[in-house]
Amino acid sequence: MLVGPLGNVAIPSKWWNPVHVTIRYVNGRTVELDEPFESTGFNYEVGHFCDLLRSSPTESPIITHDLSRQMIIILDHARVAIGLVYPQELYESLLQIFL
Repeated sequence: MLVGPLGNVAIPSKWWNPVHVTIRYVNGRTVELDEPFESTGFNYEVGHFCDLLRSSPTESPIITHDLSRQMIIILDHARVAIGLVYPQELYESLLQIFL
């Protein structure tokens, strides 16, 4: 749910690719929107990637290498905070112990 000073927007499922949205204004007005999409929600990302492949750059001007590294650091901190360890990391840890 998105909430603001003029009301709220409820997205019942698949927030990344909604097909139905309910908008409720503070004055009591309600609007129901049904907008089916023909995509899985990543159509802009896929389109950008295809453009990059066609033009052969070594880096996206939108998601730069530096921004990608920053996102990796944030996700790694989040993984540590929740105790998430991937199976290959366990395997690598065991190899270091026994080698």
